[in-house]
Amino acid sequence: MINEIVFYPLHQLSALIKNKTISSKELITIFHDHISTYEKKNQLHYRPEICRRIIG
Repeated sequence: MINEIVFYPLHQLSALIKNKTISSKELITIFHDHISTYEKKNQLHYRPEICRRIIG
């Protein structure tokens, strides 16, 4: 199993979805994971990028 973290700037999201690089379902998971991580660390704040986890 490979666990890779890829960062995407927020302004690129619509293009990524349109190009089918990233799915809406993945996006929901991404934001959920991101928020959960920061809630655990008690550091929930705006980030200029999102994190996409690829497991293969």
